[in-house]
Amino acid sequence: MIERIQSLAPFEPFVRQYMQEAPKPMDEKRLFSKLAKAFGREGERCFAVFDGEKTAGLFAFDPLEEDYFVTDLWLTRSEAAAREMLMYLQGEYSGYGIEFTFSPQNTLLRKLLVEVGATVFPEQRNMERNGPVLPIETTGITPIVECYEPAYFALHHDSDPEGENYWTGEMVAADKEGFLVLLAMTDGVPVGFLDLGLGDEGNNVSDVYVDPVHRRKGWGRKLVAQAIESTGAKKLTLQVDVENDPAIRLYESMGFQFKQEDSWMDALWRIDD
Repeated sequence: MIERIQSLAPFEPFVRQYMQEAPKPMDEKRLFSKLAKAFGREGERCFAVFDGEKTAGLFAFDPLEEDYFVTDLWLTRSEAAAREMLMYLQGEYSGYGIEFTFSPQNTLLRKLLVEVGATVFPEQRNMERNGPVLPIETTGITPIVECYEPAYFALHHDSDPEGENYWTGEMVAADKEGFLVLLAMTDGVPVGFLDLGLGDEGNNVSDVYVDPVHRRKGWGRKLVAQAIESTGAKKLTLQVDVENDPAIRLYESMGFQFKQEDSWMDALWRIDD
């Protein structure tokens, strides 16, 4: 049985038991802080799944848009509870996109997401760079201007032809306070881009792409070098597929290091109408 819930208090014993049974220690303060934010966020969809009178799972979803949710909370080790939650979402939210982020060790969720047709992306890790600006020549790299936006949108679509990422080129370009878009230009034509997410404490390379015809010409290195220069003394982070050895070698050669041992996986489930 599934019930939409408004308060965390009745379920704190379930959360503490979930933590005690975890294969490795969990940060109690961090988890309860995350739970408090989820239950306190306006519009959040919070659910409990019950096995009889016993709580079998807690779930929370943040609606970024009318038809797009981000999974904030997925606490269950019960396959039956996980299946019931997915089937409920499929029945109640047809046509929606739902984004998941989870540990690679959560093989149950990965299996179930594959079963319902979600796209599961490769395992990711964080890399971070703190240091002086590198002496790398960046000729041909320029911030986007309006006349190049159509070409940038086309490149963005080429980088994600199935529409699997939440951020489209149009959304990034419209958020001028949140992003700096860098273009790689040859003969007056954009051949690559880097989306740099801007933050008070640091920036993040959220996306980088070079047209296949123009790869192996140093454009990726130049784009990242310009991102480093634009970030200045603040930290710069990025995410990389753990099996993408060429990208890892590039980033390490530019001063990036793995930030932590933890890794994660992302998935996107577009529920059929």
